Amino acid sequence: MEDLFIHKLINPKIIIPIAAKCDLVKEKDLPPLLKKLNHLFEIDFFPISAKTGLNINQLLTKIDSLLYSPTTVTERPLALVSRHKKAVTEAISNIKDAIEELNLGNDEVCTMLLRAAYKGISQIQQQNIDDQILNQIFSRFCIGK
Repeated sequence: MEDLFIHKLINPKIIIPIAAKCDLVKEKDLPPLLKKLNHLFEIDFFPISAKTGLNINQLLTKIDSLLYSPTTVTERPLALVSRHKKAVTEAISNIKDAIEELNLGNDEVCTMLLRAAYKGISQIQQQNIDDQILNQIFSRFCIGK
């Protein structure tokens, strides 16, 4: 329910809802769980697993299509300057590196890389998500075990 509250609080114009860690769910149980999420949030969730690589390439393709689509946020073209392109490219690299580190069991390094990706992307519009929301999101990560 906290995720639903956060979703309504930030009211994103573009969202790729992710159902992560799908490798922890039995294959036969995944469709009903996704259906519940889709109904609760009124949006279709995209199942992924960083551990197995499930749908990671499709996710990257989806992100690319949203970033370079001229009508994603508004009906006017989206102008990507070189600073934006550099930030997105670095974020993608950080996310790929984070996946590798997660697979190696380096949770702290993975978290550091995800934060670096977030920071780079958030600077595109010079906006940051409220620290309380960010802390809520990262409170689910278990670091240092």
